[in-house]
Amino acid sequence: MSLNRIPVWPLYFIGTGALCLGLVLVVFTWPKEIPAESELKMYSGEIESLTIRDDISGRQSLFKMPIESVYFKLVGIDGEFRYPSGWPKFIAVRDTVGVALDLWVDPNEIDSGQPILIYQMRERNPFKRSDEDSSVTREVYVSYSEIIEARTRTRQSYFELGSILSPLGLGFIVIGIVLHRVKRRPS
Repeated sequence: MSLNRIPVWPLYFIGTGALCLGLVLVVFTWPKEIPAESELKMYSGEIESLTIRDDISGRQSLFKMPIESVYFKLVGIDGEFRYPSGWPKFIAVRDTVGVALDLWVDPNEIDSGQPILIYQMRERNPFKRSDEDSSVTREVYVSYSEIIEARTRTRQSYFELGSILSPLGLGFIVIGIVLHRVKRRPS
């Protein structure tokens, strides 16, 4: 088979796609500073509203989406609190949390105008049990260490994928350039 018959555009297309996706993954999952547990501020209160919204469009979700968050407003407290789908026990938070919550958040996010990310959560519901009795639904509790572990694991896996895709995409582009030059050379 002659090199002149091999198309070059698929190499550029695949290379550019892999490079762009890899760079996006690396940039958006670059390790960010996580507040220490001792720096967190606790808010407590009854739930005023609970909505589930798509993280991309910001609209209320009618369907269960892979990229969604639960947003809480507490009675008498300004601001909105966000619990993302990548956090542990998300389904329990989305489907069963009610009455009142204790939320631990980063105090630096409070006046940002954006929903405040939750780093620890404890439900306070008189209709549920907080002990280990398995016959009654228990209150939802998600610890700081569970959230940080899940966040670190997810970010690390996406960062590693981006670190593989970027050089792979660049390699495809270089192969395409070399092949294009070889094909243009007079025989």
